[in-house]
Amino acid sequence: MATGMPGNTSPTPRTGRPKWLTRLDRHYLYRVIGAMARILVSLVLLTAIIDLLLARQDNISKYSIPLWAVFSYYITLTPTILFEYHAAAISVLLAGLFVLGRAAQDNEFTALHSGGVSLLRAARAPLAGALLFTVAIFAFQETLGVKAARVFEDISQRYFSKMSGGVGKGFSRIDLEGWSLHVLTFNRRALSGRDVFLHRMGSDALEEIRARRIYWDDRERRWVLEDGVASRYLIRENWRAVTRRITQETAPFSTPPDVLFALDAPPITRTVKQLRENIRAAESQGISTRSERMALQMKFAQPALCPVMMWLALPFAVRLRRGGLLAGLGAGGAIGLAYLACFYAFMGLGYIGKIPPFAAAWTPTLIFFAVAVMLTRRSPT
Repeated sequence: MATGMPGNTSPTPRTGRPKWLTRLDRHYLYRVIGAMARILVSLVLLTAIIDLLLARQDNISKYSIPLWAVFSYYITLTPTILFEYHAAAISVLLAGLFVLGRAAQDNEFTALHSGGVSLLRAARAPLAGALLFTVAIFAFQETLGVKAARVFEDISQRYFSKMSGGVGKGFSRIDLEGWSLHVLTFNRRALSGRDVFLHRMGSDALEEIRARRIYWDDRERRWVLEDGVASRYLIRENWRAVTRRITQETAPFSTPPDVLFALDAPPITRTVKQLRENIRAAESQGISTRSERMALQMKFAQPALCPVMMWLALPFAVRLRRGGLLAGLGAGGAIGLAYLACFYAFMGLGYIGKIPPFAAAWTPTLIFFAVAVMLTRRSPT
């Protein structure tokens, strides 16, 4: 006899084909979504508390950092925790281990198998939930996540950076409209640097410029050199040197700061579109973009790991049915450590150019996907 939904007296018609969102699907989907939300919030809060107690507490007291800055710092730290610390994927893994593990412990999968429902069919809704979660965190990464990461970088520089005023080490750029530029020290906030060296090789002369200072004139949209010497070494005249004094003059390149330093901003502060534009602009200037290409691939590979982790949780949950919460935590920790070891190994190979960026970013996810499929096929019901 057909039964109706709770609160509905009319019977549910049988159509001969199962609907996509059945009562079984809703049962597991709601449990998985709730577990993912609770675990994700817990991981974010735990990471923030650990960072506060171990890394920021002394600086907050020593420099009297305002409370609003501390609060904003940890609110905007969330994208870093989600993606760079892999909290999103770990929350999916733990949610899958707890929910599916409880189902296996209560012999729900055995009962479903007796009724002709396979293990993968029973886990269809959790896998769908992980896919929806992937789409959601990718959308968050591309919108609010990017904005929050930019605010985080600004607060970090203003209140928590050890380098006062943003003064750091220098930088080098090649093929800036034919010139190579080297600056010994540079203030990114003031867009001003000291100890500048420019050079280029022409068909008839080697040109060099040494200046004490360089800065960006925002009103006139130009780089300005001060207190230096420009030299030309004439090749056809036995490298005879022709020099002139520089008091103040426009630099021989016009690349604006937002292009010149585009690759220096953390990838988490840039969208996929912006990363692609930065890569094209940098490659047109002869700048290596291996790190940015890897970051671009990671924008897609990290969210894609979430459904893989849910699938991987399924065979482990079936095997650990007697272990309960501690077994789930242990399995989650072991899987997480294995993934991180694999992830950093391939990322290292990518950064040194041993493998292409695409392979470095996607190989760990594909390896764990293959393991999940293999273990699921061998899982007892």
